[in-house]
Amino acid sequence: MKPTIPGLFLGLCIAFSAEAQITITNADMPSSGDTIRLSLSTQFTGLTPELTDSNYTWDYSTLVSSSQTVDTFVSVLSTGLYAFYFTGASFAQKSNTPPLTLMGITVDYQYDFYGKNASAYTQWGLGASVSGLPLGMVNTPKDTLYRFPLDYMNVGNTSSTFAATVPGIGYYGGERNRIDTVDGWGTLTTPYGTFSVLRVKSVVNETDSIFLTSLGFGLSFPVPERVEYKWLANGKQVPLLQINTSGGIINQVIYRDSLRSVVTGVKDVIAAEDFVTLFPNPATDLMTIGCDPSDDIRSLYIFNEAGEKLTEKTFEKNSGAVQLNISTLTPGIYFIKVVTQRGEANRMFLKQ
Repeated sequence: MKPTIPGLFLGLCIAFSAEAQITITNADMPSSGDTIRLSLSTQFTGLTPELTDSNYTWDYSTLVSSSQTVDTFVSVLSTGLYAFYFTGASFAQKSNTPPLTLMGITVDYQYDFYGKNASAYTQWGLGASVSGLPLGMVNTPKDTLYRFPLDYMNVGNTSSTFAATVPGIGYYGGERNRIDTVDGWGTLTTPYGTFSVLRVKSVVNETDSIFLTSLGFGLSFPVPERVEYKWLANGKQVPLLQINTSGGIINQVIYRDSLRSVVTGVKDVIAAEDFVTLFPNPATDLMTIGCDPSDDIRSLYIFNEAGEKLTEKTFEKNSGAVQLNISTLTPGIYFIKVVTQRGEANRMFLKQ
């Protein structure tokens, strides 16, 4: 039987919509109060983030989580003294950036500040503890991450500076240039699911500067070119997948995910709650790791949220319990892999 004209029209509309690109607006960005679980993968081999096109299919379904973190978005007023520098920003995100030490000046990142409106999503700057003082490193002008409505082939360019002066110590700042291109659209599959996406490629070049008052000396140095590949979907707040490179080498793979058992070793992971305990958790100085008395803890490893191994310890016969001193760790979320006679288990703990 021949299809009727209305039926044929409906079929063509469905086929067209299945292949149509999406548009990203400010409604697809995060808001204060959002918490978003992300997985980090150390599986870099064989990844080809540079591949893209219109109506393209990206298959990253085989990614394996090596650690997980939660992006937390909070009100600007809740950030304390940092709010003074970022009046008018929409919200702040608790920073996952590790501390940086340059020529004796330690920059401990606390918050990233963002603004969003109908035309753009912008990064206003960073709230950091610089050599122990809470200071704001304000982007001038604001670093525009996305311009709305965001569609295929959109291109944007932003140049900004940032700086923080530490009284009596010195100065730390820099210049940044960002070129953003929506270079693809199509379908992305990760362990989290399959989604219609826009792909954004961001090329970031930055020069950092530092000056020490006591020495009357300063220097500027270029940071290796950074490329961020980001896959955005409607209603998902953050990229479903982001692959970062530095100097042309992949150094981070992070994707939105569900709660999972973390895999940080080469063996299958047995459910940690079945045979490994941590007490207390959260902990401040000492933590006891235990398993069944008939078992033995052979070794353990501590990883930070970025999946970097911080500690590795091996043990002789211990009747299933060891005590670990974590006093030197900075407060935050960590992951511990415990290897026993029975197998491996992974747990998360909080250092207060």
